[in-house]
Amino acid sequence: MHSITFTCETITPMFLSGADGTTPELRAPSIKGAMRFWWRAMNGHLGIEDEKDKDGKVVKKGLRTREGELFGATDRKSSFSIQIVSTKPLESQPQAVLPHKDRSFSKMAFKSHQSFQVIIRCKDQATQQILQHLFPLCCVLGGFGGRMRRGFGSIRITNEKHYPATLNAICEHIEALVPQKFQLRNNEIVYLAQQKPPYPYIESISIGRADAQLTKKIGQATHDVNSKRGRDYGVSVGSANPRFASPVYVSAIQTAKGIQPIITVLHHVGNPKSYTLHTRQINEIQQQLKQAITE
Repeated sequence: MHSITFTCETITPMFLSGADGTTPELRAPSIKGAMRFWWRAMNGHLGIEDEKDKDGKVVKKGLRTREGELFGATDRKSSFSIQIVSTKPLESQPQAVLPHKDRSFSKMAFKSHQSFQVIIRCKDQATQQILQHLFPLCCVLGGFGGRMRRGFGSIRITNEKHYPATLNAICEHIEALVPQKFQLRNNEIVYLAQQKPPYPYIESISIGRADAQLTKKIGQATHDVNSKRGRDYGVSVGSANPRFASPVYVSAIQTAKGIQPIITVLHHVGNPKSYTLHTRQINEIQQQLKQAITE
């Protein structure tokens, strides 16, 4: 059995709860679910199903098979387990869910600047090599728990060798997982492959300026774009009604400059019956949001 220990610290309040949906709880399944999501988002070059020759022999494993081998499926166990260790219970407090509003409703959240360990045990060295890159990427690109698309639940790994705090370091971690599928260009990591699968895959990653009130700034920027675009907003950066998950993830990353936003744009998978925007228009709206957060 091979293991990796990540010492973690909450950067922004974390809405991660147990079975009742309200009591804050550090949960291994939530972490594994986030890792599965980001693994899939980095593998847009894979077809969903296996490629087979005329005799039915698999010549190239698809995303579904590879994902099952790593994370488990209905017919197989996961190739790793996660244990969360904390020397003392993490403190929580009521936190405004929409910090840019004067009268936002609140939920209980873990406070910032608290530490815990994530211990990942792998069945073999190959799995260990994948996860030592995947978990840090999961921490910086999305974090954990509710509202993680808007800056909440961000995690810093304090054993520094694992924490990718620059675009160069992030690109190196991605390259270790999916070689030659992404490239750093003009201060932005971009997707290179030609495949356009029908699920959210990473299109670009960029980092903005430090801000002491980052979650408030993110919320206000999102609100402003929504106010300008109305219904068009949904397919571009997410909406509550009609409900549409945002393809733009804004997380927080801790650097020497302070807490900076890291913006990951995923390929949108919209409902053509509800939205009529062209890709160019969607990109323009997403760019407006990125500029509002980074400027």
